Amino acid sequence: MKIAVFCQALAMIPLALFVAADSSPAEAAPAAGEIIQATGVEAGLAVHVGTTDGVLEAELTNGGRMLVQGLALTDAATRTAREHLFAEGLYGLAAVSRVASTKTLPCYDRVVNLLVADLDDLGAQAPSKEEIHRVLGYEGVAYLKQGGQWTKVVSSTPPEVDAWTHARYDATRSATSKDLIVGPPNAMRWLGGLCGRASMSGPRTSDGVFLQYAPAVAEPGSRAHT
Repeated sequence: MKIAVFCQALAMIPLALFVAADSSPAEAAPAAGEIIQATGVEAGLAVHVGTTDGVLEAELTNGGRMLVQGLALTDAATRTAREHLFAEGLYGLAAVSRVASTKTLPCYDRVVNLLVADLDDLGAQAPSKEEIHRVLGYEGVAYLKQGGQWTKVVSSTPPEVDAWTHARYDATRSATSKDLIVGPPNAMRWLGGLCGRASMSGPRTSDGVFLQYAPAVAEPGSRAHT
């Protein structure tokens, strides 16, 4: 499986949506285990902005629980990182893309669970806080180094976003959400799992997590059933 991260950036949006915490001085890039412990993100999609050798990408896969996309700014870094991932047998679970710039991240809106970036090292290529916020999913976490310190930044869920935890909204079965942001779908961000039919199938979302419950159901008399 190769990972394709689709993604395509402002001056000042309400940074109240960001909750900063746990600043700690650190000279070198922390190990993946430290990042996971500091951020609390153990699974999902991780993006490392400023890939160098592929070591962090490999470690962030976290035993197969994390899909990792590395963004490299040079051909040499891209080659070195890919060679390391192939040697570790992890290419696919982790992948590296060569990008001309990281000021605009090649990621779809609100799909990243964990973003790691040394903004000091990236310098003029560092993405803005607004660009980072754009790609982080609700409750997604950015682990950023700026001014010599690594800081955890959380993209909190706006109060206008509601959860949908059951087949028909919630335990009341009202099938009516209080969400003020959702609208008609106009694109597909990802497709996962098998498609099928079931009376209780459909999307579920809560606390920044979205999943599509669609079990493959074989009807009596069908070829799949026999």
